Amino acid sequence: MNGLAKLPFLVALLALLVPLLAHGAVIEEVRFSGNETTKERVMLQEMSIRVGDPVDRAKIEKSRQAIMDLGLFKSVKAELLDEADKKVLLITVEEKWYILPLPLIDVRLEGDYSYGLEIRHDNVAGLNQRVKLGYEESNEINSDVPNTRELELEYDYPRVIGSPYSFDFSAKVIRDDLELTRNEVSFASYQRDSYRSSVGLSRWLREEGATSGWYYGFGLSTRYDEYEHFSGQPGLYRDSQSIGVRGQLGFKDLHNYEYYRDGVTYGISTTVGAPQLGSDYSFYNTSLSYRRYIPLRANKSNFNMRYQVGLANGCNFGCVAYGLGGGNDLRGYDGDYVSGNAFALANLEYLHQISGYKQLRAVLFTDIGNAYPGPMEIDLGELKVGVGFGLRWRVQVFVDLTLRVDVAYGLEAETQKNYLTTSVPF
Repeated sequence: MNGLAKLPFLVALLALLVPLLAHGAVIEEVRFSGNETTKERVMLQEMSIRVGDPVDRAKIEKSRQAIMDLGLFKSVKAELLDEADKKVLLITVEEKWYILPLPLIDVRLEGDYSYGLEIRHDNVAGLNQRVKLGYEESNEINSDVPNTRELELEYDYPRVIGSPYSFDFSAKVIRDDLELTRNEVSFASYQRDSYRSSVGLSRWLREEGATSGWYYGFGLSTRYDEYEHFSGQPGLYRDSQSIGVRGQLGFKDLHNYEYYRDGVTYGISTTVGAPQLGSDYSFYNTSLSYRRYIPLRANKSNFNMRYQVGLANGCNFGCVAYGLGGGNDLRGYDGDYVSGNAFALANLEYLHQISGYKQLRAVLFTDIGNAYPGPMEIDLGELKVGVGFGLRWRVQVFVDLTLRVDVAYGLEAETQKNYLTTSVPF
C-alpha cells in the first residue's frame, strides 16, 4: 500500500482516536471548598475555564489567579482530581474577615490631625458587594473643638448579578468651621454644611471571565452647600448647589498576591456641570491617572508608581479645583501647600520585605508635583519634591487593610511631617 492509499485509512483512524483521546481530559465538574460566605457564582464568573472545556493548565492557573484578584481570600488553590473516571476541578479558598470596625488615624505632629471610625462590610450577602460607613473629625493640635466633621456612606457592587455592569453610590455630609482672617486678625466666622452624593454605572467590555480589561461608565454628582453666619462681616457666602455629569474610560489589569500587587491601571474621567442641569455653576474637571505595580527580586520587593494630571476651570463653588500637600499626594508638606486649577503629580515607592516577615515592608518614597493657576500655566520645571521612608504592614486577615507609618521631608518648605494611617496612598 503506497502513501496515497494509506491517507484515507489514517484520516479514518484519527477520527476514531480523537474522541477516545479527549475522553477523560475534559472538565466535568467545578467544585468549591472553603467558601462559607462567598457565593459560588461570584467565583465562577471570574473563571476562564468552564465545565465541558478540555483540561488546560494555563487556563486553570489564570482562573485561580482571577479568583485571588477579587481580594476576598487569603489564599486560593486549584487541584485537578480524578473521581469515578471524571475530571473534577477543585477550587479551595481561605476567606478573609469581611466585617471590620476600623479606627481612622491620621497624625501630623507639627500641624493638625484626624481621627474617627469606619465600619466596612466587604462581601455583603457573599456577592462581593461592599459597604462602608465612616465618621471622622479633623482638628488642630492647639484646639479642643473639631474644625471639620465628616459622615460618609459608600456602596459598590461589581458585576451586578453576574453581568458586566458595576454600580456605585456615595453620600457625604461635611461640617466645616470657617474662620476668615486678614493680617492674622479674624474678621468673620461661618459654619458650612456640605451635602454631597454621587451615583455611577460602568460596564466592562469583557462580558465573561476575569474582571479586568477595558471599561467605561457614566455618573451623576451633586453638592449643596449651606452657610450659617456666626460673627463678623455678613454676606460673604451664599447657599448654592452644583450638579455634574461624569464620563470615564479606563483599563485595569491588577493582580493581588498575598503581600503585594502586580499590574497596571489607567484611565480618564471628566465631569461637566451647567445651569441646564440645575447647577449654579458651569464647570469642568478632567483627570488622567496611571498606576503600575512591579514585583522585583523574586517578589521580595516592589517598585510602585502613580502619575496624575488634573485640568479644570475652577471648582464648582468658585474656588480653585485642586490642592496638593499631605499624606496622600505631596508628603512632607502642609495640606494644600500648593493649589490651583491644574496639577501634575508623580509618586514613586520602593518597598522591600523585612527579615523574611512578608507582611512587613520598609519603603522609600518620593513625591514630585505642583499645582498651577490653570491648564495653560503648567510648567514641569517648577516642581515641589518630598522624600521619605516608612513601614507598611499588610494585615492579611482583612480585606484591603494596610497600616502605614511614614516620615516625610518637604525639600522646598524644609518641613518634616509624620503620618500614621490605616490606608496607603495608592
